[in-house]
Amino acid sequence: MRNATLRILLTAALFGGLALAASAQPSPKIGPIAARRAMQTTGWSRVIITAADGHTPLEIEDAIGHAGGALGRPLPIIGAYAALLPNAALNGLANSAAVIHLALDRPVAGTLERTGATIGATSVRQELGYDGSGVGVAVIDSGITAYHDDLAGLGSAQRVDRFVDFVNGRDTAYDDYGHGTHVAGIIALVAPDAKIIPIRVLDQRGIGNTWVLAEALAYAVDPDGNPKTKDGADVINLSLSTLRRTSLLKDVLERACSDVTGNPNLVVVAAAGNGGDFTEQYPAAENVGGLLAVAASTEKDSLAWFSTRGSWIRVAAPGVGITSTVPGGQFGTWEGTSMAAPFVAGAAALVHARFPRLENTKIVDQITKTAVRIDGPVQARLDLRTTLTVLK
Repeated sequence: MRNATLRILLTAALFGGLALAASAQPSPKIGPIAARRAMQTTGWSRVIITAADGHTPLEIEDAIGHAGGALGRPLPIIGAYAALLPNAALNGLANSAAVIHLALDRPVAGTLERTGATIGATSVRQELGYDGSGVGVAVIDSGITAYHDDLAGLGSAQRVDRFVDFVNGRDTAYDDYGHGTHVAGIIALVAPDAKIIPIRVLDQRGIGNTWVLAEALAYAVDPDGNPKTKDGADVINLSLSTLRRTSLLKDVLERACSDVTGNPNLVVVAAAGNGGDFTEQYPAAENVGGLLAVAASTEKDSLAWFSTRGSWIRVAAPGVGITSTVPGGQFGTWEGTSMAAPFVAGAAALVHARFPRLENTKIVDQITKTAVRIDGPVQARLDLRTTLTVLK
């Protein structure tokens, strides 16, 4: 009883006596979309809460519980928490001394369209002889099929290192959308001996949210939660995007690619999006060292009509008529920046293996500075041969 009383008093102190009700004056610590939700007296919202320094998880849990909400999974890498809260309680929680920011969780989606033709990286791989051995590539997507001949390595062993499901929590590999399997097949073709780490964040409709994506990024960098062990991925592929910029994803990416808090050799490859315009899409448009945004090019070395474009995109790769693996042991021919990004992720894995001392920003430079010049708003297309043979 004494402990329960202490927790009640602590929660009351954290809220500073503020009423948990909809307010006409949103807290300055609440994001703009969440602020609009806070004006509502009914309904619920899934939110992302960033804790103030010095406040424990128990304090955050108490504050969320006092607001009538349900605590989700924590993200220790940046001291953030997911929660489901009544809209009427958002403003009160944002005003808590334990909270420095509260934002609405936002959707992300796979960046693909579909069409027809084949990949063409096999001959390049065979001539150069580089295979990406010893490199781990995390594919944060819709999962991966349990088995496919083209995802098998020597002795028919799968190239999949481990499978992690942030959507349904299942242990056995699966992909009920197909997108992640297609992406993984492209990486396996470019870097056949790289280990693929499929991390499921997109559901059967190809939809996810920023919180789960942030969790997956943190896991890919440090699976066991111990930064002293080197068990994280060397390359992360993100064939997904959202039009909404969030500080959450940028914070996680900055820490993930940092030489202090993360892995200075980690390269994050992100699809630029299929908007066909200059609208920035995220996380590809985040200005983070070690992050490389990828547009889609055609067989004629022009930018694909659907590809997002802009000066923040440093390289393009084939993204039209790409045939790769799909569930059921089959093959599908799709198009999109989702298909272009894994070409570059596979290239990054090969560069890792070929030049193991290069840090992430140098690997990005190596890929972009050896690219073929093309016409259009994105003026570089991946040239795998030069990338692996001419050190810039």
